[in-house]
Amino acid sequence: MTLSEYLDTWGRGSGGRFVSEGWASLRVQKLRRAVEIFGDVELENIEPRHGWALQKKCLEDGLAYSSVNRAVAALRALLRDAAKERCIPRVQYREFNADVVDMRERPDSRYDPWTIEERDLILAEAPRVDPRFVPLTEFIFATGVRPGELAILEGADFSLRERRCHVRGTKTENSDRHIGLGDRAVAVIAPLLPAIGPVFRSANGARLNRHNLSRRFWQPLMHRLEGRVTNRPLQCARHTFISLQLSTGNMTPVEVAAYCGTSVEVIYDRYLRYIPTRPLDVDKGLRPRRLQLVKGGKR
Repeated sequence: MTLSEYLDTWGRGSGGRFVSEGWASLRVQKLRRAVEIFGDVELENIEPRHGWALQKKCLEDGLAYSSVNRAVAALRALLRDAAKERCIPRVQYREFNADVVDMRERPDSRYDPWTIEERDLILAEAPRVDPRFVPLTEFIFATGVRPGELAILEGADFSLRERRCHVRGTKTENSDRHIGLGDRAVAVIAPLLPAIGPVFRSANGARLNRHNLSRRFWQPLMHRLEGRVTNRPLQCARHTFISLQLSTGNMTPVEVAAYCGTSVEVIYDRYLRYIPTRPLDVDKGLRPRRLQLVKGGKR
């Protein structure tokens, strides 16, 4: 039974329950976009990726987050009733319910990246503020590592022969990972190796202090670029990397999540607008899992 076929029955009331004509019409209306995208998919084949595709379609159509959440809630309710009627396994509904989370209202600027032009201006101006911090700035833009992860990178974490780096996670269970290094990242890190202890240090040679880095380097840099570059924290270099990888199609959401040490749910929640529209079969298997990416991010 396909989604469209079950919806025809579900809209009129499932499990023998009475549903008014108005409520039946509302049910069908909320799932109109789901039918357009994957109405011909067998009910037992509905996965979290279909919920994410529905969220993206709703956003592209200009719906508010609250309306997007209502559409997904309708699909979630449909799967719940289908599980009760034994049309699908209960575990299928539980996985969908756990992986497809509601979208939260938040200031867009929190996760807004810099444009490519702004990134290039930052990298061009950084040597004039303090050339000692140029390598770490370029490395974040080239790899998307968190500033906290950058501060504890040591020489032993790098293998230039294999072009990869061991990033010791500091935030989530997925954040401890091995990542491939592209040409730009290798060019930045090669002059700093071999190194004993932390690779990136403060101006006085001590362990990198993120507060001092912001006060003595990053904020003066943003001040010099006022009017040309949006003033954002260094963390936004990570957001810039992620959005560029997604928008250019260099990595799938699964690959970006594994490379950057986060979950697929976070990628879809925060960066959905940067993911190109494409057939659903491209994103099969979007279950969170740990991957080791080498040679520039290939699995």
